[in-house]
Amino acid sequence: MRASLTVLLLACLAVPAHALPPPCSSGVVFEDRNGNGVRDAGDPGIPGIKVSDGVQLVTTGADGGYDVPYEDGRTLFVVKPAGYDVSVRPDGMPDFWHNRQYHKGPALKYGGTPQRQPGCRHFGLRPRGESTTAGEFEALLLADSQTASVQDVDYYWRDIVQPLVGKHGASLGLTLGDIVNDDLALYP
Repeated sequence: MRASLTVLLLACLAVPAHALPPPCSSGVVFEDRNGNGVRDAGDPGIPGIKVSDGVQLVTTGADGGYDVPYEDGRTLFVVKPAGYDVSVRPDGMPDFWHNRQYHKGPALKYGGTPQRQPGCRHFGLRPRGESTTAGEFEALLLADSQTASVQDVDYYWRDIVQPLVGKHGASLGLTLGDIVNDDLALYP
């Protein structure tokens, strides 16, 4: 009886209770024909698209597949080609990047990159219609908002962002600099 309890205890200790599957380093860049951000049946892979983690750079194959060797804590992203728009997440943010954090990161004052299930990541690109003004390009550049509280975020949203919604011809918007001062919990 004692020997069988010892064997059972050793077997339980050998298998982690909350083991994560191994991290995935591959995925597909696909043509998101209906713009839902999900690869549906009939959404083909797109060859020749660059995918990077900021250090490594690969190009998708004939089937739109890519493999960027996994490095914990790096952000994976698609280099958007001309003629396409990126899919949009449910929160309205562009869906062209994914933080990869398999192991818990160091304790930081404002958090850091959250640990997540290391699943494979697909990216959707939506074909853009023909441009009516060749050679022209408009962009919105918003810099150093320095929001330090939820109230500051609300002010910025109400006084800066909302007046621009639907009232510009920009095809690109960039937020630069110190977006949320030092409190990264405000970023979402």
